[in-house]
Amino acid sequence: MTPKDLAAARAAAEAWKPRQPDPAVNEPPPARAEAASAAADGAMTLVGAPPPLSLGRGGARS
Repeated sequence: MTPKDLAAARAAAEAWKPRQPDPAVNEPPPARAEAASAAADGAMTLVGAPPPLSLGRGGARS
């Protein structure tokens, strides 16, 4: 790195200021109407469930 490039990089690094994070980003999204009605009907979802133990690596049965 040339001295000129180094000076420019140092100036850019010193001038950089982090932005304030938006706290709303960490809030969960509002529940969808169809998800609430499915829960009321007793329907079940497997989202987030672990895979069945009978499946081996790559999804092939042992």
